[in-house]
Amino acid sequence: MNEINNKRCLDYLKHLTEQRELGKYVKTTIKQENEKENLFKGNIHYGIIDSVIDSYSANVFVDGSATSQEIPTNPNIHFIAGEQVFVEFINNESSNKFVRGKCATGTEQAGNAVVYKAGAFTAGELPLGTYGIDTTNHRLYVKYPNNTVKYCSLI
Repeated sequence: MNEINNKRCLDYLKHLTEQRELGKYVKTTIKQENEKENLFKGNIHYGIIDSVIDSYSANVFVDGSATSQEIPTNPNIHFIAGEQVFVEFINNESSNKFVRGKCATGTEQAGNAVVYKAGAFTAGELPLGTYGIDTTNHRLYVKYPNNTVKYCSLI
């Protein structure tokens, strides 16, 4: 009886090993094909906003091109002409792209209230009641009365 149970256990372990090997082979093959065809691979390019059409699209100069292209944009971000942006090519296809977000250039202003800056803010740099985001140290700054600036980490 023990020999039969041992044989069943060994057969089952052999079966599991074969299944694992088959799974590894399938994963490896799929990965190699995706790499060969550059599938499912994001491709980031740089652009400059030429003009904003609406909250869903803008004309963008991509990779220094002299001609702007109408490209869908992230509707959650307010873009302004002249801003540097990231343009995502889906599956490395230039015909299938969108504006992902803004590039940090040091100091930018988004809307009327949030100021972005690489590095810490001083009391004189923020008007009373405004917010600043330190893009280097990932901190949010708030200007309070009496020239007090408080911050908290965003991570």
